This record gives sequence, structure tokens and C-alpha cells, in this order.
Amino acid sequence: MLIRDGAHQEGIRQLQMVLRVSHEQDLNIYTAKAYAKLSEAHLLSGAPEQALMYQERANRLSNHIMNADRLRKIDEMAIRYRTAEKEKQLALAENKSLIQLQRLTQQKWIITLLTMGILSTLLTARTILRKRRVARLKLEIKHQQELEQAQKAKELAAMQALFSGQEQERKRIATDLHDSLGGTLYALQLQLAKSKAPEEQHHILQRALAENRRISENLLPPTLTQIGLGAALQEWADEFRSTWPVSVDLHLEETSYELPEGARISLFRIAQELMNNVARHAAANRVWVQLYKTAHSVQLTVEDDGQGFDTSSTNELFLKTVSSRTRLLHGTLHVDSSPGRGTTVIVEIPVQSVSPVVS
Repeated sequence: MLIRDGAHQEGIRQLQMVLRVSHEQDLNIYTAKAYAKLSEAHLLSGAPEQALMYQERANRLSNHIMNADRLRKIDEMAIRYRTAEKEKQLALAENKSLIQLQRLTQQKWIITLLTMGILSTLLTARTILRKRRVARLKLEIKHQQELEQAQKAKELAAMQALFSGQEQERKRIATDLHDSLGGTLYALQLQLAKSKAPEEQHHILQRALAENRRISENLLPPTLTQIGLGAALQEWADEFRSTWPVSVDLHLEETSYELPEGARISLFRIAQELMNNVARHAAANRVWVQLYKTAHSVQLTVEDDGQGFDTSSTNELFLKTVSSRTRLLHGTLHVDSSPGRGTTVIVEIPVQSVSPVVS
């Protein structure tokens, strides 16, 4: 009744109590029924694997009961048949009418056997139908898993295209700033050098050139593509210190593996975002950045001594960009934080995403 009313969990609990009692009393028929009801309850509550397990147990026990009952009836029939044969021998000596009665008895048993055969066929057909339903359920689950995998692959491709487009646009803007605006400012600097412009104008132009260079390098640090991730992080840390009142400790190890350009850019952007988050939201005095390798991975760790937060209360948009970039590198993201105890973020990239240095 609880199963029909939708109270699946309560129904499961009561059915398990029934199952324990039937096991203790060796009541196989009730045990089989309890298995069948548990299968139905688990299926309705959204647990198809449990439903399949209990259904298979119910089928096996039902078959066992049916076979035992069949053997018992056959034994009884054999005993009765032998008894009838003896009675027949005695009856032949006493009365012919008893012979006819014996024949009727034999016919009755034949009918009984036919009836039992029909019932057995019906039970077998029912078992086959149940197995087919279970097979269809397995196929639906597999199809759903394939759809989910395809959706994840589609999302990864979209994120890859988005990040690739962003980096191309940054590169274009950085090139334009360097070649166009930088060239114009440099020409203006030459003209001012030839004129008797006030010293203040020279200082303003120098600041404009420095700011143009800073913006261009932030968009796409030349050190990142020319030297490597460690050097780029060093330069970014210097820029970070000049912008935010947060102390930065760097521990960089990049000696035995050379990261591909895509991985270098992604890890650099991840470090940028994590450090900016610390400066803007963590109320931290210090941040530690560590890049090192293990036997199976390259790890980037960003840790702060800020106010921390409750990780269970964050939503799916928390560190979405960091998470997306990590997934594209086939890596893992781990966030450890609690209120008042700072935050540690670890990004781990498998060695398949990097290539050994060729000496």
C-alpha cells in the first residue's frame, strides 16, 4: 500500500522488515514476494540498479520454489501411482468396477499434469517478459549516459572555442597597442625631443608609453610565449605587488617539463584570476603561488591567509572560468577553505597534457 501511495522509502523500510521475518521463519514464498515488492519500490524511487538486483533475487527464489513444488508433486504422484497399481492388483481379484475407478483416477492425474504444464509455461512467459523489461531499462540507462557524455563533449568544445577566441582577441589588441598606439607615442616622443616642450609633457608621454606597454603585456605577456610560464608568473607577481597591498610568495619549478603554449596560457590565466580574487574578495595579507611537478602531473597552487568561506554554500558559477580551463586540460580542481582560515586552490594537470623537454 505504501508503494502505491508513493511513500517509497517508508515502503522499502517496512518491506525489509518483512524480508527479515520471512528469512528467519524460512517462509520462501513470502520472501520472494518481498523481493518483488522491493524491486518495484526501488524502481519507483529512482534506483534502477537496486530494483534489478531485487527482481533477480525474486526470480531465482520463485524458480526455486516452483521447482521444489514440482518435484514434491511428482513424488506424490509417483507414490499415488504405485499405490493405485497395488490397489489395482487387489481390485482385479475383487471387482471389475474398481478397475474402471482406477482408470478414472489415472485420467485425473493426467489432467493435473497438463494443468501443471500450462501453469509452468505461463510462469516462464512471465519471467521472460520481466527480463525483457529489465533489458529495456538497462538500454535506456546506457542511452542516457551516452547523451550526457555527448553534452559534456559539446560543452567542452564550446568552452575551447570561447577561450581560443578570447586569446586571439587579446593577441590582436596587444599587437594593435604595440604597433599602432605604441608607434604613435614613440613618434610623438621623438618630436617632443626635438622641440622645447615643457618637462611635464615629456613625463606625461613617458607614463603613456609605460601604461601602453603594461596593458599590452597584460593582454599577452611576451615572456609567456618566449621564455615560459615561470618567468611570466614572476612578472605578473611584480605587477600584482605594485597594484594591490598583498604580499606575494612564489615557489616555481619548471625544469623537467615544457608546457605546450595552450597549457601555459591556461595556467597563467588561472593564476591571474585566482590572485585577483584573493586581492578583491579575500581580505588577505599574503598569497602563496606554487608551480611544481610530480611523477604524474603538474600542479599550480594558490593559497591565501584571508577570511575564507564555506565551500558548501558556493554556487555552480563559483570559479567557473577556472573550472572550465581545468577541464579543457583534463585536470582536476580542488578548493579547500573555511571561514577565518584562508583558502587553498589546487589545479592539477596530468602529464599527458605536457611534453618532456628534448635535450
